[in-house]
Order: sequence, then structure tokens, then C-alpha cells
Amino acid sequence: MPMRKLTILLTGLLLALLAFALPALAAPAHKAVFVIGQKNYTVDGQERQMDAAAFVENGRTYVPVRYLALALGVAENDIIWVGSTGDVSLKLEDKLVQMKVGSRVLYVNGQAKQMDVAPLVRNGRTYLPARWVAEAFGYVVGWDEKARAVTVYPPDQEPPEVKPPVEPPKPPVAGKVSLKDMPVLSDADLDAMGIKKVPLVKEWLSDLPEFGFVYPVDTVGYKVGSREVTLWNYTPPSGRAIIINGSRNIVVGFVFNASDKSLIKVIRGSSEEEIQEATKDLPIGNGMYMRIVKPGDYLPRAELVPKYHKKWTATLSAPLAVKGNSGDTAFVVTSVLEAFGIPKECWHWDDKNQVLTMRAADDPTGNYGPKDPADRVRYIQIQAGTPHIKWVNEDGSVQVSDKLDNAPYLKDGRLVWENGQIGKLICELHFELIPHSNASDPKPETDNLPTLYL
Repeated sequence: MPMRKLTILLTGLLLALLAFALPALAAPAHKAVFVIGQKNYTVDGQERQMDAAAFVENGRTYVPVRYLALALGVAENDIIWVGSTGDVSLKLEDKLVQMKVGSRVLYVNGQAKQMDVAPLVRNGRTYLPARWVAEAFGYVVGWDEKARAVTVYPPDQEPPEVKPPVEPPKPPVAGKVSLKDMPVLSDADLDAMGIKKVPLVKEWLSDLPEFGFVYPVDTVGYKVGSREVTLWNYTPPSGRAIIINGSRNIVVGFVFNASDKSLIKVIRGSSEEEIQEATKDLPIGNGMYMRIVKPGDYLPRAELVPKYHKKWTATLSAPLAVKGNSGDTAFVVTSVLEAFGIPKECWHWDDKNQVLTMRAADDPTGNYGPKDPADRVRYIQIQAGTPHIKWVNEDGSVQVSDKLDNAPYLKDGRLVWENGQIGKLICELHFELIPHSNASDPKPETDNLPTLYL
């Protein structure tokens, strides 16, 4: 046989052998459904059981690592967890996905990708962010709001059927206590209920450590029925971000150039007199001017605040707004709290009495808001079907509002309120002397989104 024909024959045989030897590209081949809060899940229509339930945190769904991997087609022996280091490795045919507990970096075949969340450990179980892991293996991830379920499926197929959870009918509420007759709760009572105080300052400035944001979010842009929101820490287009001196005893003097308002010098001290003494040799009033900010005061607005303006997007645990019973927009109260930075551990839902209790912020300095305990809020309560708000102050005194135009009510198991001024409650929880909040129609400076703002 001529050498050239022999070479072609051997080359063909080699390619054929390689075709059988090389693994096929990993292709998504399964459909899975994980329902939040439930230990049962389905893969390709077959129900299976987990030893821990999926949950939502900061708008992201977490699923136990083993069960998420198995649902995606990863074999049991290709799920590798190193407890001592927190490393997770999942291998499916030609694809290797690697993560580390606490790290927001995900590796796919060695290529790094930045996530907006990180794997975590809870109650001895390791949980992975479902969307990032599933998409790394080529799957599409969906969300069924009515069933509160995550769906995972191949990109060229329809999502799996999600059966709404069957809940047994709730018995009539017996002995429901009216809002005004609810007992007054002490700080010890609130602690025992697991309701924490939210920090007054949520985010400290790295370059001005005495200063921070009281409200990390000032304005929320939304679409009715959507969990996706756009957030501003100021009122667009150039309104004030709420930044205060949250220190206990630091007084800060800012010296500016009078002609262009540029910052020349920052002086820190324990009193206004100390600041004045430190700047006595500067030409204040003659080419320079100074702003002195005491504990509890705002950062100079025109000169310094705009540099800290931020805008970003987020996904909430539930829609911010839904269509109300009247046809108007109704706001999901707990979603409003979440959007404006009030975490779940700072409020409590009493299902029997249908009362939401929201605890006021922690201000250990006492520098912010009213000084009189009779005027400082300890917690606020609202009740489904009751057109009133109840405030309990730090001295135990109680105030109940006059009758409001409408009352919060339950819709699809969530407390909603057709009241655009619901943000006032958030301001009051932070000791605002004159709380203000409202809803606004779409406008160009808010990306043509309707907004709630403080």
C-alpha cells in the first residue's frame, strides 16, 4: 500500500478513536423546581426530598449544594466539599465549577467570574446561589412568584410545570387583639421576640469615618409586579443623600475655598471651641469659609454630598408593588422595608393578630432626633384591616393615629398598603422629627420609573 494512502487511513482511524474517547460537551438535560421553604423538590417531574430547605436572602435564592448539583446532573462522586477550607467543586462531563464559602468568585474550567453573592453555611449545611451555579452549567433559571419557586431548565426547552403549594385552610382567627389593645412591649420583650434594632448609620464613609448613611437608599424605582428595583441613595436628579455625623463625640470642621467651594482642610476635635481654636490663624471670612458639623448633624450638602451619590439595581424577595384591590397600586410593606435597608430581623409579623411590629433604630449616641424619651420611638405597629398606626415611645407612652384614609390589608398572604407615604414609618423609625415620604410618577431622572422616596 502506498505510504500516502496508509497515512490517510491511520489518520482517519485515529480521529475515529478520539471521537469515542473524548467526552461529549456537557449539555443541560434536566428540569428542576425548588420551592422556597420546602424540603421537597422535583427533577424531571419526579418528587425528591432534601434534608434542608431552599431560602431567599438579599434577593437571591440559596439551595443546599448536594441537591442542586444532583438536580443539574452532577454525579454524587463528582460533588466535592472540603469542609476545612470551604471549597466546593462540581464536575459535569467536561465542565468544572469551583467556589468557596464566603467568596464571590466562581471558576468555570479555571476561568474566574464575579458573582454578586457568595456560597454560605447555615445550620451546618452549605448553600449555593442557585442562579449562578445553574447558569454556569448552561441552564436557564426562572422564578415563579405565585409559588415562590425557582425553576431550572435547558435553554431550548419550556420551563418545568410548577404546582402551586397546597396549603390547608387556616382556621378563623380566634381572640384577635385589636391594635390599640396590644400590650406595650419593653426592649426586653422585643429582644426576646428576636426583633433587633437596626443600626442608625448603615454605611460608613471610608474617607470620613465619623460620617455615614442613615438611609443607604433614599429613592426606589419599581415596576408593578416585579421584584427588580432601581435604587438611589439620593433623590434624583441631585437631591441630598442622608449623611450624618454619627460619632458619639467628634466635632468636624470643614474649611472651603470661598471662590470655588473646594475643600481645603478637615479638622477634628471634641468641641466647637476646639475647632475654632485650631483654625484661628486661617483667613476664615477672607477667601475661606468653614462649616462645623457636630454629632447628629448633616454633612455639608452643596460642597461634599454629591461625590457620594450612588445608583444601582437589586432584586427583592417579593415585588415592591402589586395591583391593589381597588385597582390602584398597593405596596408590599415588608418589601418596602427591605428596599430601604431594614433587614428581616428588625421586624416581626404576628400571624394570629395580623400585626407587623417594626423596631426603631439603634442610636447609642443619643445625638440624633428628639432627646426626650417620650418623643423617641421604640417601635411602630400596623394591623391588617385597621386604619391606624400605633407608636410606642422609649418611655412606654403610646400614641395611636387618627383614622387614616385606608388600611393595610392582606393580599396573597402579604401585608399591602395603598398608601404612598408608607416610607414615613421608616423615617420615624430613624427618629426623624419631620418624617416625609411619598410616591412619584415616572419621570426622566428616575429612568421613567414610578418611585417611592424618603
